[in-house]
Amino acid sequence: MTTKEIVIEAGQELRGDVDETLTVELRSGKAEIFGTELAIGQKYQFTSGMKFSIFTYWGCTVNIISSHDDYYVARDENPTHIYLNVHGMLEQLRQKAESEKTRGPRIMVTGLPDVGKSTLCRMLVNWAARLGRTPILVDLDVGQNQISIPGTIAAMVIRRPASAEEGFRIDMPLVFHYGYKTPGENIGLYNEIVSSMAMYVNIRSENVEKSLISGVVVNTCGYIRQEGYESFKHVAKTFDVDIIIVLDSEWLATKLVSDLPSVKVITLPKSGGVVPKDAAKDKFRENKIREYFYGPKNNICPHVFTMEFNEIKIYKIGAPQIPDSCLPAGMILKNPYNKILPIAPSPALVHHVLSVSSSNDPEQLLTKNILGFVVVQHVDSDKRTLTLLSPQPNVKNKLLIVSDILFVDMK
Repeated sequence: MTTKEIVIEAGQELRGDVDETLTVELRSGKAEIFGTELAIGQKYQFTSGMKFSIFTYWGCTVNIISSHDDYYVARDENPTHIYLNVHGMLEQLRQKAESEKTRGPRIMVTGLPDVGKSTLCRMLVNWAARLGRTPILVDLDVGQNQISIPGTIAAMVIRRPASAEEGFRIDMPLVFHYGYKTPGENIGLYNEIVSSMAMYVNIRSENVEKSLISGVVVNTCGYIRQEGYESFKHVAKTFDVDIIIVLDSEWLATKLVSDLPSVKVITLPKSGGVVPKDAAKDKFRENKIREYFYGPKNNICPHVFTMEFNEIKIYKIGAPQIPDSCLPAGMILKNPYNKILPIAPSPALVHHVLSVSSSNDPEQLLTKNILGFVVVQHVDSDKRTLTLLSPQPNVKNKLLIVSDILFVDMK
């Protein structure tokens, strides 16, 4: 490990993709990571696969402790000032809502894949939290969710800025099961759970004045073609958004202006630090699930226990689409996307993530949120038992929903 002192000029950004362990210490000046302010003298540690971006408005000096030069000071045009201006506009709308006792701004962030949508959402809610606001962050990205694990959509009230190292402190999130990596695998189900999420978020906003004034920030998937574009419009209407921020896509912005004339559409540039990350997406998903069970710094010890087949009931949401030519004459299969199918425990479930439903009624699996997750580690068909990995010593609710998301626990 070597220590290097780096001077970052005003308006510049230090970017890094960590190969191994990297430690950052702010020595002088002021700086932030994705809207979270750094403290002078505090060491921030980033582990393999993590990405960071240190931006300074006034200039600063940092120490980097690393065995690799997996970082650089970017001198390209940085859009952070533009993003901060958007934050200023949103704060003015919150102040107006506060004085008039009305609803604060509702923002949806969209664009092509890998343009920095999640990062912009994180910055906007972090800046709001630093002013004492409590916006609701809704993450509809089922592939790389900031709040929950892959295969879900989630929302939570942001009461404090995210940790520079570990992200948001997950405090009582609202999570809905989807079970697939992309919206296109079951777009009907995706739209239905988005509607369920919007209903709960609307209830929260209407009953808590501070959340009503602070507004809602909605992050979306980078999926804009065919059904995906219609899904964007569904999200905008369901959450009743006032502003849509489109990152790096004039085509999408123009189309949304035409189709949603009552919504203000803003086009913003993406950051130069955003790069395509297809090769890293599977690693991100694996790390997110591992973090759920073991903690962000491997400081949690999960439980492994056995349950009998008759103690639980397992379901899958969504039946395969059958071509009309394969159906009996005159038969119409209604809504196969949200069909609730009982699943018999078998070795095929090994390594699958299962969602623990809050419902006691299988018919309500679509409309009820989930309580947590377990992973099937082993199935003994002879003894009729399953071995589960869980953050809790038992599963209190016995209705489980199988996901297509896999996690192989190598620890």
